[in-house]
Parts: sequence; C-alpha cells; structure tokens
Amino acid sequence: MADTLELTLENVGVMAVARDPALRAIRREITVASGDLRQARVEGLNPTLDATVFQVGRVGAEPREYSVALSGRIPWAGQRELRIDVATANLGRVDALVSEAVRDATLRARLALLAAVAAERRLGLAREIADASARLQEASQVRLEAGEISELEANLTAIEHGRIRARVIAAERSALETQAALRIAVAAPPSQPLRLVTPALAASALAMLPADSLLMLALARRPDVAAARRAVEQAQSQRRLAGREALPELELRGVAARDAGDESARLGVGVALPLPLIDRNQGRRAAADARLDQASDQLARLELVVRNEVAASHQAWRSAIAEADSLQALVLAPARENRPLLETAWREGKLSLPSLLLLRNQLLDAELDYWQAWEARGASLVRLEAAVAIPSAIREEENP
Repeated sequence: MADTLELTLENVGVMAVARDPALRAIRREITVASGDLRQARVEGLNPTLDATVFQVGRVGAEPREYSVALSGRIPWAGQRELRIDVATANLGRVDALVSEAVRDATLRARLALLAAVAAERRLGLAREIADASARLQEASQVRLEAGEISELEANLTAIEHGRIRARVIAAERSALETQAALRIAVAAPPSQPLRLVTPALAASALAMLPADSLLMLALARRPDVAAARRAVEQAQSQRRLAGREALPELELRGVAARDAGDESARLGVGVALPLPLIDRNQGRRAAADARLDQASDQLARLELVVRNEVAASHQAWRSAIAEADSLQALVLAPARENRPLLETAWREGKLSLPSLLLLRNQLLDAELDYWQAWEARGASLVRLEAAVAIPSAIREEENP
C-alpha cells in the first residue's frame, strides 16, 4: 500500500511542479533555446576549402595543374552579434514562459487543495447531520407508536432523513471529484491515500498594501509579463538583424594555383561582395516590423490584463475576508452550539417536530455557507498571490 501523501498549501505547489510531466516537457524548451544561442555564436564561422586538380596529357599521367582556395565569410556589419542578441532574448523569453507555467501549475494545485478541503469538510458535516437525522427518525417512530406524534409528523421525519442522505451522497461525489482533480494536479495515483491539511487563512501582509503597490509588484515580478517583454526585445533584435542582413557579408578568399609548366605555385587573395541591387531583404524587414508591432501590442494587452486581474483579485479577497469573518463570528459558532440543543428541546417537548426540521436545515445551510465562504476566501488569497507573483503567506493549522 502506498504511503499517505500529506498535502499543504506550502508543498502542494512544489509537488505539482516536480511531478507534472507536462512541466518537464516545457522545461526542455530551455535546452532547445540554449542550443539555438550556442549555434548563433558559431553560425557561419566555418571556412570553405575548394580544391581542383587538372589532368594534363594522357589519362593516368601525373596531374600538373591544381587550384586550392580557402575562403570565409565575414559578417562585417554586426550580423553575428545581432543573431546572438536574438537568441539571447529568445532564451530569456523561454525561461520566463517556463516560470509562468510553474506559476500556473502552482495556482491550480493550490486551488484544487482548497476545493478538496472544503468538500471534505462539507462531507463531514453532512454525515454528522445524517447521524442526527437517523436518531431523530428512530425517536419519531417510538413516539408514533406511543401516540405522541401524528403519522404526518413521522412521515416528515422520514422524508427529511431521505433528503439528508441524498445530501451525503452529493457531498461524497463532490469530495471524490475534487480529490481526483487534486490528484491530477500533483500527479498522485488513485490508490495513494491523501491527508489534507486545512490552512489557516490568516491576514497577509498583502492586506496592508494599496492596489497601486500590488500592481507595481505584479508588473515587476510576473513571468508572463517578463516573457512578453523578452518577446519585444527579440523582435527588436530581429528587426535590426533584418536591416543588417540587407548588407552583404564580405567573403575573403586565399588561392594557391599552379599551371602546367610552372615551377612554383601562384598565391593570391580574393574578395567577393554580393551587390544588393534587387534583393535588399525587403520582405524580411517588413515581416520583422510586423512582428515587433505584434509583440508590442501583445505586451500592452497583457499589462492591461494584469492591471484588471490584480485589481479584481484584491477586491475579491477583501470581500471574501469580510464574508468569511462575518459567517465565522456570527453564524458558525452559534450554529454548532444550537445543533444538539434542538434535538434536546424536541425530546423535552419544548419544540415541535416541524420547527425542529426547519431550524436544523437552517443551521446546516449556515455551516455549508461558511465552508463555501472559507473556500472563496482561500481561493481569492491564492489568486491574489499568483496575480502578484509572490510566495504564499498562508499558514497551516488544525481543523477550525
């Protein structure tokens, strides 16, 4: 049997990043980009050797004429340096995209854990109510046989017990679905037991920062913004490179040749320079201009998305804090205290059966509302931290 996997908001993101095969595949893009940069540093540096031997006289006689040329291209206009700049910017872009994939995987894993914890708590609550409902149904049958309650009231108890059992089944299904999503996020097999640690959603230092400061942090730290900026830098280098490539590379050639009858070889130096009369790289320059405009537009759009995302996440977090705190202070504790008191009051004849069923449903809904608000509070905090790209400030605690 597999060991129990303990999951907290501190380690669930780390596990998701370490175990996800998709992230491992994305990381290989760094190796690809590093190879492109390495190749850009040596591209076109190999010399060319051209040797020709001429047969003079009858076939099979010793060759008397030959020509040997050694040539190489010189990117005198800075083409090589710009190719290196393009590859360097691409490596930075890919590295930022990998960091963005890590940020996204961490966010999804943390949200999955919060959903699984909330579903587990709702299931536990539904089972507690189901046990109380079973006791109430047994007691109502005893009272029905004793003539203390009507058959209508006994039927109401049975109907309500059936509804509670249906709630338990729905809660079990929700718990299974959320745990399945969590297992996928951390790449855990279905057979491995999980232990979910409930996080304490305490106030974070983020609450002390204004929205403008959060936005500045996001624009400075988010890897998707960094990737978009590297894409602009890459497009700028590509545009400069397209302009420089319109200038032909200089080819230097050293030649050694000997003709028939010569006692020694002739040495010479040659220069070749293509004339850009027709092909001046017009198409590539136009394409590079378009790619730069495209990258700049994508960066501007992303910055707009980040501004709205940070503002919305900050507002959602403050709203979720107020809702959860209100339910915890004003609803949760009284609801838990009143649950056993209701059954006691009914057994003592101080409360009618319809009133008992109505009040118990209200208390159940109140606790379910709290766990829904608890999940929303945790999710809003996790989303805010992801939007600003800062480490989690959530602590772990025992069950509240």
